[in-house]
Amino acid sequence: MKRTATSLRQQKKKRTRDLLIKHGMDLFLKQGFEKTTVDQIVAATKVSQRTFFRYFPTKEAIVFAEHATHMDMLEELLLERRGDGTPVLAVLDCLVELARDYEERRAEQYREWQIVVNCPTLVARDVELDFEYEDRIGRYLSENTQWAPEMCRVFAGAMFGAVRAIMREWYEGACQQDLIALGRQRLAPLFRNTVFVNPPS
Repeated sequence: MKRTATSLRQQKKKRTRDLLIKHGMDLFLKQGFEKTTVDQIVAATKVSQRTFFRYFPTKEAIVFAEHATHMDMLEELLLERRGDGTPVLAVLDCLVELARDYEERRAEQYREWQIVVNCPTLVARDVELDFEYEDRIGRYLSENTQWAPEMCRVFAGAMFGAVRAIMREWYEGACQQDLIALGRQRLAPLFRNTVFVNPPS
């Protein structure tokens, strides 16, 4: 009985969170992020402002609601590749695997991009969040190679910079392309060669 009650509470929390995201994103897309207030979001969702802040510290957090999930996914994928003999290729493969989730959520991803690209504040926050990916990739390279820390940071920045360019191409095409195929096509000539796989120490 206790387990069932806990499960029901969790389902209710998820529904509430999903509704806040849905109504928030709908409003952001319709009238712009900056013109949308928390009061409007809670009114559309039919919850209190207090409830809103239990789920999200700011309205900005709604836009990037899946960031923590994607970071957890990347962490899990990198852990699975710990000790791989070709760390640069291992990271690339992990990023391609992460792209599968973006593919499955292409409509939501395109909506998010439309909101972010039209708001300088969100663009700046998006760049900050991307640094978290770079930092995690840099740590993986540091843990799995004998490279200097500076080299790991350079490689992490180069790799994720390439990913950002690919994602921009995907978004500008309304997320209609096969993201995994696009990623493999664009990344292969850049990183699958001896210089990047085995850089000088």
